Amino acid sequence: RTVGYDVADSGADKNAIAQFNGGICEYIEEWKAPEDELSKSALRAWSFVDNGKLIYDSIGVGAHVGSTLKAQGYKNHFKFNAGDAVFNPDREYSPKITNKQKFENLKAQAWQDVADRLRNTFNAVNKGMTYELSELISISSDIKEIEALKTELCSPHKDYSKRGLDMVESKKDMAKRGIASPNKADAFIMGACPHLVKSEVRRFVD
Repeated sequence: RTVGYDVADSGADKNAIAQFNGGICEYIEEWKAPEDELSKSALRAWSFVDNGKLIYDSIGVGAHVGSTLKAQGYKNHFKFNAGDAVFNPDREYSPKITNKQKFENLKAQAWQDVADRLRNTFNAVNKGMTYELSELISISSDIKEIEALKTELCSPHKDYSKRGLDMVESKKDMAKRGIASPNKADAFIMGACPHLVKSEVRRFVD
């Protein structure tokens, strides 16, 4: 079980968690909380872990999550820094193109990873194509917010860095288009990608 936790920045922004059982997203929850309840929100997110792991947005106000959980004696919580360098940079993403040659940062790599797995799942269901289970992903139809989640997952546009590498449209640019921060989608991406934040490889330290 893996839980992705998107921490609210400020104002109208909301906290969100996405709970995964393997490659299946089984539950989404979103809640509003003021900045003076950051610790309370971190513990609320942890309550969904159930002997699994928590992957949280460590940028900005999310920086406190690790220390809050560590103070309670909790382990198996890992940072997701969207601006980090890509994971396994020298591994080929496609023939003759490595991860570091395609993606500007970890965020772009994670969103593309999920997009690829959603496409694979569509092809498996509709075209009978076969894949390894790790190459598939599913969203439970029992999720009440499923339509909102699907909309958020489709909201950010692909962007490109000055080096011509893949990026995900920034929240500021999305706001200019009148689109709110995709909290549920961000939590979903983190929960779907524990393989990009393996502690034994990246060795995160709070």
